[in-house]
Amino acid sequence: MTGMTLIVDPARCQGHGRCELVNPTLFGMSEDGYGVVLDPQPVGGAKTDAYRAIGNCPEQAISLNESATPPTHPPTQIEEYS
Repeated sequence: MTGMTLIVDPARCQGHGRCELVNPTLFGMSEDGYGVVLDPQPVGGAKTDAYRAIGNCPEQAISLNESATPPTHPPTQIEEYS
């Protein structure tokens, strides 16, 4: 099973705040004035807003990355080849 994780790269963020303007429940600003993720696994409309924020970030500091969840049991032969 995989999920998506929203990330703001602190090395790239310059604190423009556009992400927070897109969705203030998804993004906030740190005490230092840089973007932070408030909901790292957005769903529904928040996921749409995450993509909007990614496109609006002038520093390209926001990404939505696939994160794998380890299986809870050993893979079977069928799972290995599918």
